[in-house]
Amino acid sequence: PAKIRLSAQELEMVTNAELILTKNRIMEKALQLLGQVQQRQESFLKTYAGKLPDEVISSTPKISRGEQLQGLPYLVLDYPRVFTQDHFFAIRSLFWWGKFFSITLHLSGRYQALFQQAIVAAYPQWSEKGWHLAVEGDPWQHDFLHNYYKPVAILDAAQMQQYLSGPFLKLALYWPLNEWDNAVDHFDHAFSDLLTGLTGRFDV
Repeated sequence: PAKIRLSAQELEMVTNAELILTKNRIMEKALQLLGQVQQRQESFLKTYAGKLPDEVISSTPKISRGEQLQGLPYLVLDYPRVFTQDHFFAIRSLFWWGKFFSITLHLSGRYQALFQQAIVAAYPQWSEKGWHLAVEGDPWQHDFLHNYYKPVAILDAAQMQQYLSGPFLKLALYWPLNEWDNAVDHFDHAFSDLLTGLTGRFDV
């Protein structure tokens, strides 16, 4: 059988333990960062009691970790999170190695029907603040670098209404990893945007 060989670059990496140790330290810091985001989101969500469904307010946060999102490590915070067979309400905060930070509102079923018009009404704010809307059919795709998402700014209100009427609704925002030092603040502002947009309280 043919020998399984390493390239010069692969050989250099496999003999350098510090590469993996550094990666582990970064992932631990990313976990701590999302832990801070979680605490702030929990405090903020409590102020929306009575304005959002009770099961959304009472849901518990969950941070998940993986190594193979398009072959890359990631951490994801789901909060709030309500997942049943046909009805989703989730806000997903993501750290994706080599890609970006992002936050995504994911609605389907009765939650999509409940909040669709409020989201359409906030079209100017989504457009101005750089939000993106999912326009293709995979609800678990997160990559902004393909045609899966379109910036709200390039859509008109009628197009936005059309996409929001699909089998699910995803509204998302992302920023580069070199914004690490400001990431918690970015998550704060984006989380606030989502809750104010859903409840018709966006500042005009």
